[in-house]
Amino acid sequence: EIAPEVALALADSNLSADAIPVNVVGQVQRPGNIEVKPNAPLNEALLAAGGFDDVRAEKGSVELVRLNRNGTVEKRDIQIDFTAPVNDETNPTLQPNDVIIVKRDGAAKTADNVERISRPASGIFSLIELPIRLFNLLF
Repeated sequence: EIAPEVALALADSNLSADAIPVNVVGQVQRPGNIEVKPNAPLNEALLAAGGFDDVRAEKGSVELVRLNRNGTVEKRDIQIDFTAPVNDETNPTLQPNDVIIVKRDGAAKTADNVERISRPASGIFSLIELPIRLFNLLF
């Protein structure tokens, strides 16, 4: 049997954490580790990270990566709906150490690929331009 004072202490205690760690990576304003209250929905974590990068983010969906207690990893595409209540399809409840990945949209991917391709070419043009600059300095 539990003593009355112990029962009162247990009743007043809170065994859950005040906050849980979640990692929001990719195209958000402030990527990185954040803390949200236990049972916070996915949308709350996105907003805590400053929301989507207005220029580069794929705003229609995110990836949720979760390490389950049995050691398996679950990766899900979540369709974003900021008006949705907490639900498993579009605004799931987060668990400690969940990772939310906000991907680049098509335009950002294209721009990054063009830059990646053109960067070596700009180095070649700089090498061609160097003798011309030297000639102009000397004469």
